[in-house]
Amino acid sequence: MLGLMGCGSQAVSKATPQPSAVPTRIQQVPADLEITIRRSMCYGTCPVYEVTIDHTGKVVYEGKDFVKIVGQAETNISNEQLLTLINAFVERNYWDYQASYNEGPECVGGSATDNPGAATSITMNGKSKAVWHYYGCRGFAGEDGLFALEKLIDTTVNVKQWTD
Repeated sequence: MLGLMGCGSQAVSKATPQPSAVPTRIQQVPADLEITIRRSMCYGTCPVYEVTIDHTGKVVYEGKDFVKIVGQAETNISNEQLLTLINAFVERNYWDYQASYNEGPECVGGSATDNPGAATSITMNGKSKAVWHYYGCRGFAGEDGLFALEKLIDTTVNVKQWTD
């Protein structure tokens, strides 16, 4: 369903954000960990939902529109899956992304309207970061990595069990 009406459109990125520090592989899940993804509306039938994952691996899904399950559902992921997600944020230098990719000069490949977007966030070790990614904004540095991270969150929690 994400592939309909531009919901899964991706552009090729020419560069990735430069790391502010050499990433370190995380070996232990921080006690304050929280990861979220929120998928927004489009001009069409793009799934609208939010997923929150905590440090225990508890996943809370809230389906809003154009999903199989409207309302709340829960599941759990393993500690290994949590570490994979955390390290994906680290490896993609998530903290170096801008807070928003919506419209403007960062959209070097142009921008289009009526697309969905994804808001991701992570809190760990007392540090929080959120990124709004409007899919009509194309060509910014690190775009492929951000798309991959969003997809990884969805596949790790098996969001299709609630959306398709």
